[in-house]
Amino acid sequence: MLKGTKSWWLYRYDHVPDQHLRAFEAVRDQNLRTGRAWAIKETLRELWDDRSVAWARKFFKDWFG
Repeated sequence: MLKGTKSWWLYRYDHVPDQHLRAFEAVRDQNLRTGRAWAIKETLRELWDDRSVAWARKFFKDWFG
């Protein structure tokens, strides 16, 4: 099921190429560990948007807790 999907998991959701989007969504929604890891990566992407270390720490503690 995952064969040939390696590069898809490296994209941000809004940057997945249109020609692969439907197939990616189908694989992502299969409740696989790979999909869960990708979702965690996407959530933690918000960490880099924080303007200060204190806000980044708060975000991480809230997310991890």
